[in-house]
Amino acid sequence: MLSDSLIKDILFFLISSNRSGSVVKPTTQKSFGFFFKDFFYYLIVSQYFHPENLPINFIAKLLKEHGQEINVLTGKPNYPKGKYFAGHSFFSKILGEEFSIKVFRMPITPRGSRFRTLGLAFNYLSFAFIASIIAPFILRKEKYDVIFVYANSP
Repeated sequence: MLSDSLIKDILFFLISSNRSGSVVKPTTQKSFGFFFKDFFYYLIVSQYFHPENLPINFIAKLLKEHGQEINVLTGKPNYPKGKYFAGHSFFSKILGEEFSIKVFRMPITPRGSRFRTLGLAFNYLSFAFIASIIAPFILRKEKYDVIFVYANSP
């Protein structure tokens, strides 16, 4: 099992690295200490989540392995090919589970491959629009301690 200090360092790197890969350090690393207090109830908001292969999957697994309660609000998987993954469609079920984590999948338009720029724009806008309408209803009884937003660039 990884030590807490190593986990904090990994999370610090993932959270604070910019597009060029260099790390932007805050004034104190203690500012990230809230990630591993006794117990928190997290909501991770990310347009992409497993089976799409991105660092947010690793972060969610680490938090879960350290006894934290995690829910994820995400879109239907379609990255990077622009088509829904097998078993997913616009009308497939919203609630699922990955790595013992409750996952709420919002119906979004896939990125597409024919009109790449237009498809990508509709993909991003559909997640923002649909999640802002549906999420308040499906998450209304939940009380989260931390809302962690993972938003990678187009």
